[in-house]
Amino acid sequence: MIPIAYEGTRAALASDVKLSRRNVLKGALALAGLKALGCAAPFDDDPAVAWGDGKADGGSCAPSATSWELARQKITSVVVLCMENRSFDHYLGSLSLPGSAGGLGVAGIDGLRGGESNRSLSGGAITSHEFGTRPSHNLPHEWAEMHAMFRGGAMDGFVRAAEAAARANVEALQKNIDPAQRVDADELAALMASETMGYYTSEHLPTMYALARQAALCERWHSSIMGPTWPNRFYLHGGDAKGMQQNKPIGSDWESILDVVHESGLESKNFYHDIAWLRAANPSAHREARNIFEDMVSSQDSQKPTGFFARARANTLPALSIIDPHFGIFNPQDANDDHPDAGGGEGHDVRMGQALISSVVAAIASNRDQWNRTLLIITYDESGGFYDHVAPPTTFDRRSEFGQLGFRVPAMLVGPHVRRGCSIKTTFEHTSILSSVIRLFGTGWFENQDANARLRAGNDLLECLDADALEGTPHAPPTLPPVKLSVSAWRGRPMASRHAELGAVARRLPEIDRIKAADRGILERVLAEGERLGALRMVR
Repeated sequence: MIPIAYEGTRAALASDVKLSRRNVLKGALALAGLKALGCAAPFDDDPAVAWGDGKADGGSCAPSATSWELARQKITSVVVLCMENRSFDHYLGSLSLPGSAGGLGVAGIDGLRGGESNRSLSGGAITSHEFGTRPSHNLPHEWAEMHAMFRGGAMDGFVRAAEAAARANVEALQKNIDPAQRVDADELAALMASETMGYYTSEHLPTMYALARQAALCERWHSSIMGPTWPNRFYLHGGDAKGMQQNKPIGSDWESILDVVHESGLESKNFYHDIAWLRAANPSAHREARNIFEDMVSSQDSQKPTGFFARARANTLPALSIIDPHFGIFNPQDANDDHPDAGGGEGHDVRMGQALISSVVAAIASNRDQWNRTLLIITYDESGGFYDHVAPPTTFDRRSEFGQLGFRVPAMLVGPHVRRGCSIKTTFEHTSILSSVIRLFGTGWFENQDANARLRAGNDLLECLDADALEGTPHAPPTLPPVKLSVSAWRGRPMASRHAELGAVARRLPEIDRIKAADRGILERVLAEGERLGALRMVR
């Protein structure tokens, strides 16, 4: 077991409210008047205790911080891990389901209740159901398709969008399937319709569910726009996509939060596996010159602590780290980004993503000093076409069509100073990370005023921080079960690359970057680090 530890709500204020711990308690009602505090039932801190004890909302959640002042003294390293294409209900919706439906029966969580359904093109109802171990196809998740799922807030277009995509892309969606086992358009449409309403349970996602009870679970974290990966990652990095609705590179005058932090005199790094998304989506000679991009595992660890794992061991992680998972551009079998298989193959395994998440948490926890100064933010870029029942709200954006937030995604904060044991009901989105980093480190804002307007309009993450832990003893790391992986099964998986646009750009990168990205040893080294840390157990 790996030692590693969750809750409430807050509107992002333009300036910090400086309140003492005593004043926080006295002024709770006044703060609630600004924004309703929505603390769900606290999860039990003891992982051995079963959930679903029927606790009412409100429980014994620790109070949230109300000023960044103390946080600035305690948190000097922020790590952001952004995974791919999963919705909240698809990954964590079973938290609220009864045990008879494979759930954990946690009171107060706005997850699945059972019986949710969408109608198919033929008029039949497809109901939410346990997904099981079968892999999913790459469901539709482009701008128009997601708006069709949303249908003005009715949230009933997921199945029909999946069916339409299946019929339009029969061959592409089965390119990894043995010809003798391929299905016709009607059968594929039915299969993908079923997949969009499927959900995983704690049995399939042990790391996510263990963290959900020991970290700060953000149950209303939405993707920044109702569209695909790249625009959402542009918002996560820079608070603005310059009107981009598709997966295309952006102009050279666009800046990332990594640039903002660096220009304020602090260190920032983009740790990556095969390809750094930012390197392809927004090439910059300035970033290359200052070595912003660094491998997850460096071959020079013995001489100098470089690479994410070595730097975590040495307590030298920078002020801001953004981690890109293995996208599987040249070696699809090695992907650990949680993106469903583009070819509908039999090999996609969500345990690869679980292993990465667990390994990142364990790496930070491996050095007490590093753990005690770090805030880890785990989120997903967008929902990937999987069902979620909560209609997304809007926010301010200078481009009105981008003010519509996307569907909920799994998101949580992990660290010694986060509120643990509760679920936070405030609306967050990817720019919440940026506004939090800027306020935490006291940096300058973006040169892009459109981005600044968006950041100031939304909520930062201060409410996820624990006032007691910031003023007193930091929480110990959470306890996670090791992820079990089979080397032979991993190596034998038939998969297709899931990132056509990223792959096209990656093939035009300098030769040295292409050669590194094609190295079959990348994932082996990352898995070896995870195994050394006890985050996973490899079956040879």
